[in-house]
Amino acid sequence: MSYIVKLLDELKDQGVVGIKQSFEDEGVLDSDLWKISKVCRDLDLKLSVKIGGCEAISDINRCIDLEVNGIVAPMIESRFALQKFSESINKLPYHGNKFINIESVQAYKNLNDILESPTSKMLSGIVVGRSDLTKSFGYGKQDVMSDEICRVVTYILQESKKLGMKTYMGGNIGTQSIEFIQELFNKGFLDCIETRNVILGLDESNINDLSKIISHMLEWESLWLESKATHYNRFSTEYNTRSKEIQDRL
Repeated sequence: MSYIVKLLDELKDQGVVGIKQSFEDEGVLDSDLWKISKVCRDLDLKLSVKIGGCEAISDINRCIDLEVNGIVAPMIESRFALQKFSESINKLPYHGNKFINIESVQAYKNLNDILESPTSKMLSGIVVGRSDLTKSFGYGKQDVMSDEICRVVTYILQESKKLGMKTYMGGNIGTQSIEFIQELFNKGFLDCIETRNVILGLDESNINDLSKIISHMLEWESLWLESKATHYNRFSTEYNTRSKEIQDRL
């Protein structure tokens, strides 16, 4: 675990601004969330959590307990879904940043209606999830860099920027995306990129060094998964041994 913290501290020097966890697609466990929230506090990094849906009250309450910096509502595809997210989060004492995921063809078609709704004023920004977006168009996630998807992503980010929102892009982020990321940044459309767990703030000091930085981000993510696997495998082995001892008595 110490090397994981050390590597994350080094990534902070390269522009990493936060860690992302998810109740939705990742199914993060509370124990892991508490652990990573402590690491973020110790390193002065932001913690962003994707909740399970636009009305996931229990998830929002967990985020409040952890004092997370950002809450992301997934699969916002309409003005009404955004309204439900707003109603849910505003009835609770949460004062951090609020984001929505734009990650489907339906959200793309309804983008202007979503962004122009009065409720959108409460948002800090949007996150474009390219993997689901690509699949919703009927393609595989390996097609995230197709011309069509790049045009769609560019449009979403550009329209969001017109309203002064912070813009994030995730989904199959790797070295093949670097040229596109640089193009979006240079046009002023993109503020941050994110792998499943690591958020990088883009600036002039790191935009031309993305190959190395993204590799380090993915390395950290792999180590974090290995750490969790080792931790829970230890308990699994112990439980299986105990179960065998009990069965031997039967």
